[in-house]
Amino acid sequence: MKIANPSESERPGGVWRRPTLRGVQVGATLRHLPTAGFFVVFSAIWNGVTWFMLYGAVTGPLSQALSGGGVGDMLFAVAFLLFLVPFVLIGLVAIGAIALAAFGSMRIEIEPSGATVSVGVGPIRRTRRFDPARVVGIGEDESDVSVDNRARTDIVVTLYEGEFRFGASLRAARRVWVRLNLADALGLGN
Repeated sequence: MKIANPSESERPGGVWRRPTLRGVQVGATLRHLPTAGFFVVFSAIWNGVTWFMLYGAVTGPLSQALSGGGVGDMLFAVAFLLFLVPFVLIGLVAIGAIALAAFGSMRIEIEPSGATVSVGVGPIRRTRRFDPARVVGIGEDESDVSVDNRARTDIVVTLYEGEFRFGASLRAARRVWVRLNLADALGLGN
């Protein structure tokens, strides 16, 4: 499969390709301000209600139980605090989604010893690895993830022993540019 050489004139905003000491880095920002705005509003409401309930639990039933209440008061306070744990966790995930949508990036680093794909904000990243010597092709395919009943699209790196998928969170123009530059950096382009 022939892949067109990526052109600098067709470069969308928020993408880069730069040399590193031992290879090359191809990357793109995950910035999408409407998504970040949604999560700011969602997070403000969700965390406001959750932390209000947590404050009420600590100053109400828990303080009564600790200041001489019976076993029933203590059990109620502990059960209510345990009930709130998933709500606090969802609030923390919403804050993480704000950070990713406002400041996140995806970096693909290709070196002779291996390649890494990392997604995150600054030094807080999720990293996955693949062997660039085992790559037989690069393309796009529908993701298992769908938003508003529309399937998202992944960059698919086909390896001798399977495939490696990533990039569903990238906007279309950035995803195409990253795919073409990744193919070029791996020597699969024109």
